Amino acid sequence: MSSSRIIFSATLGIAICGCQGTETPPAESLATASPKPIAVGVPVTSLPTDIGLVVRRGLPITVGFSPDAAFRLFRDPKQSGFEFDDLPPKFQWPYKARTWEEAHMGFGEILYNSQLVAAMYQEDNGDQERVNQLLVAHRDQINGRAPEQIGGKRVNYWFWEKDGQRLMICAYPTGRDVIKITVAMGDNVVMDALGISPDKARKDLNQVDLFQAKKTPNSISITAPHG
Repeated sequence: MSSSRIIFSATLGIAICGCQGTETPPAESLATASPKPIAVGVPVTSLPTDIGLVVRRGLPITVGFSPDAAFRLFRDPKQSGFEFDDLPPKFQWPYKARTWEEAHMGFGEILYNSQLVAAMYQEDNGDQERVNQLLVAHRDQINGRAPEQIGGKRVNYWFWEKDGQRLMICAYPTGRDVIKITVAMGDNVVMDALGISPDKARKDLNQVDLFQAKKTPNSISITAPHG
């Protein structure tokens, strides 16, 4: 896996398809590259809500969570990996970014004036059971609220929104019984700038399906847990 992992890619379609090999989807079909960074809007929410990322030890990482504490949950000093501080396109100071990636897992966070305003987690070797576990955990974290589901032939998204913040889970099969899982949360201003929104997911969905159909003709069904 190259250092160009999907963490905080500016387009969700590229985020899904990236690091699957040397072939990548045509950028022009998924997004128009910005010629130079521009300052995105100021986050509108500064207080934590029950929109939180719950993937490790049951601790919800929310807007306003300690950035260092969040990073320590994922950066295992015993594991070999890489740390980066590159900002995604469209972001400028006073935004900062910090990412950590290991062989099959990555975590990234975005700060605004040193405050955590977005976080993203990805694992490459998930499965249907793990998808169900994360869906239930996040649904419980948000008081049982049902998500908005956006599904295609190969990619499925679940979105929750509350109080100016957004949470997304994305499940993307990469092989038999293997699912790449992305979980992201943050202030809506930041999430929109990252291209992580229901509207963007709908636009990317067909392109991702078409791209992957050329590589893997047989689709894989992903189902959500009941209840």
